[in-house]
Amino acid sequence: MTVSSSASRNQYTATAGQTVFAYTFEIVTDDDIVVLKNGVTLTKTADYTVSGVGVNSGGNVTLVVGATAGDILTLYRDMAYERLTDYTNAGDFLAADVNNDFDRLWIATQQVNEEVNRSLKAPVTDPLTIDMTIPAKADRLNKILRFNSVTGNPEVITLASGATSATNVSFTQAGTGAVERTVETKLNESVSVKDFGAVGDGVTDDTAAIQAAIDAVQAAGGGTVYVPKGQYKTTDVIRITGKVNLIGANRTDVSAIVAHHTGAAILSLKGSTGSCVKFLWFGTDTTTYPKTGITLGRSGVASAGHHLIEHIRIQGYFSVAAVYSIASEVNTWVDLYAWVLGGGADYVFYTSAVDDFSVDGLVTSTNLVCNLFQPYLINATSTGTAACVYINSSQSMGSWNFFGGYFIPKQGSYVAIHNTTDSQALGPYNFIGCSGERLSGGDPSYGFKITSDVACDYKGVNIQGTRFDFLGSSSRYVFWTDTNCTFTAPNIIMQPPEAFPYAPSIYFENKIKGGQFRVGREYEWVAPTLAGSWVNQFGAPYAQAGYQKDDTGIVSLRGTITGGTGTIFTLPANFRPEADQFFGIYGNGSMARILITSAGVVSLSAGAGPIDISGVNFVAGA
Repeated sequence: MTVSSSASRNQYTATAGQTVFAYTFEIVTDDDIVVLKNGVTLTKTADYTVSGVGVNSGGNVTLVVGATAGDILTLYRDMAYERLTDYTNAGDFLAADVNNDFDRLWIATQQVNEEVNRSLKAPVTDPLTIDMTIPAKADRLNKILRFNSVTGNPEVITLASGATSATNVSFTQAGTGAVERTVETKLNESVSVKDFGAVGDGVTDDTAAIQAAIDAVQAAGGGTVYVPKGQYKTTDVIRITGKVNLIGANRTDVSAIVAHHTGAAILSLKGSTGSCVKFLWFGTDTTTYPKTGITLGRSGVASAGHHLIEHIRIQGYFSVAAVYSIASEVNTWVDLYAWVLGGGADYVFYTSAVDDFSVDGLVTSTNLVCNLFQPYLINATSTGTAACVYINSSQSMGSWNFFGGYFIPKQGSYVAIHNTTDSQALGPYNFIGCSGERLSGGDPSYGFKITSDVACDYKGVNIQGTRFDFLGSSSRYVFWTDTNCTFTAPNIIMQPPEAFPYAPSIYFENKIKGGQFRVGREYEWVAPTLAGSWVNQFGAPYAQAGYQKDDTGIVSLRGTITGGTGTIFTLPANFRPEADQFFGIYGNGSMARILITSAGVVSLSAGAGPIDISGVNFVAGA
């Protein structure tokens, strides 16, 4: 018989219930074929039978039990390398015996060729001096195989102490001009707290691991520490003293650092300059909690600050404040969500030039140029001294700016500004488009409460497009100041409370030097036609969806709406922005976003309802 030139291996992806699989090569006995299903060797007779033994074109393997759809069946020849016929002097020399022997030789040759084709080998174009022999066992134990850079011959290397395999693996970024470097250098661009043993299960104490990651990056001159999704329990203050970026997963996957201690803060930026904190949630235990959520300030005479803090949430129990910013300058806050649930803290956001509460041994200095964009501050503290924002004013405090946002106090003040000893407050203090409402069951007394222990001139107080809500009009003040306060060139235009629009203000006209000062009902709220299935979530006495424009051209939105997607309503001409603008809001307990186009279309572009559009403000286009 002849032996055809053919592969000695077949592979199939089975259909549901398939039992018959062809093999296309010759076998001498039914023991010369191996059958694998999904990489597992099957047993002859128990799992399959073989037909076509001795047939040049092959035969069939038939499974006892049909295959499952998607099973991978591999059939290959595995004949034993042995001689079964012995020729003796004067014995029979039959053609059948000779043919069988020659068949076995050619089949064995094909089988060897199949194995050779699957092995690592040098091409025929390599030099005759090539030696593909790998080093001996004793020489290659616990080593890595590589090819010599000159000869191309295989050799082994030993990793240096402390090195990782990433040191010896190259990486080239896609794109023209990209250069090759090691995987190790690529991975070192971002350090994860899990690289240092953090678990993030809410039970394991991850304090040391998080701090070790930060310290390592600081020691290397700065960089980024990544905090993957998870809940990281801490039992001491996490400190950043160098240029370190602490970054969580993203805006939807929660990377939470939860404090179970009574230290200065969950996160301290004391002495740090130029850090970024982003996509993180800071929380506390309900019974053992720190003084503050985030503390910023100086550790010495050198300036501290220049931080970017965005898309973070601070929620829990604190004994002083959720945010405590002392002489930390030129900081930018974007989309800060902070909620004081209790713990004795009077303030959500507290700032001063002095460490008034001796939180972390912070050094007294100037406290200038800080900007907050769309802060959302909630204070559940039930004291008359409580405030969502508290500024301990002085000649060292100036250029504090709040743009948009929403404040929700239970008692006390929406915003309190107080001066203790200085005759002048450097200023300016700007609150543009800041609105708010009282916390459920709450009854705050003041919108803006500006006071001083000594005669003090507040310069450049700028409050525009601001509306706060009160439970009643008796002893509730939209704006309140005492006789020690003088205002030079103020620009104060406040809307009256929504529920009680005639709540009074107390100020002294002879203490106002120039500028403009108007607090009262000035502008009408207009109810839009809601598109699609959007509806107001709450009925009276709660404010319904609406828009208004003041005489400075600032358009404000309000209301809590639900039930729809996409377009919410369309603003009329003269109430539209000059260019398309996005605004961060809260929807269904998470971050959301609306888009307002220059054509006046207000639509939900990210997140889901119910959504609160109160606090969205912009300047109307020409």
